[in-house]
Amino acid sequence: MNETLSAVFQKNMGAPIYYHGEAVLPIVLFPLDKGVHEFSLKRIRAKAMPLSGLKLKVAKGKVEIEGEAYSDVVLWSNTSPDICNFKVVANRGCILKIWNVWEVDGLVQAWVGNSGIITHSVESGGLELRCSDGVGGIDFSEVISVLDFIK
Repeated sequence: MNETLSAVFQKNMGAPIYYHGEAVLPIVLFPLDKGVHEFSLKRIRAKAMPLSGLKLKVAKGKVEIEGEAYSDVVLWSNTSPDICNFKVVANRGCILKIWNVWEVDGLVQAWVGNSGIITHSVESGGLELRCSDGVGGIDFSEVISVLDFIK
């Protein structure tokens, strides 16, 4: 691929890109009905540099982690636990949005360079998120997490 993933996403307005036969997304979207939805996010791998994280964002609802409510939160690889249980409290139908972020020279970055996510279903019924950060070449082994729906 001659262009960066972000350049292609910009041209096709965020539609999936097919790279080596797999759909690459700029962001993962989970539509949710009104109510409380419980999830577990398990970090399998995160490269040390640049510092990486996953951003969780909900419009028309909140992400609750350890009793604290947020409209969005970043689970940084150096400060969040390897397994993070959280709830999405949806006031009405909402969308949980997840994308990868990283920090370079104190600046949080996303959706630039070769940033993208490939998803795979796993035996637990959850979803594996394989992320390429935007630094350097495309590598979907840089950040790997599994998102499980608890209830």
